[in-house]
Amino acid sequence: MLTYCANCVMPDSKPDLQLDAHGVCNACRAYEDRKVVDWGARYQDLLTVL
Repeated sequence: MLTYCANCVMPDSKPDLQLDAHGVCNACRAYEDRKVVDWGARYQDLLTVL
């Protein structure tokens, strides 16, 4: 039987998709983690590389 993400309703039949204890998939967790990234610092790192 298929299990679905509690957030985005993606089925667990998708390759490399894992559901956590709360039923939320790793893709949704990664999307949530974008909020804690210091995008200004990342931009400065990009300018340094370029």
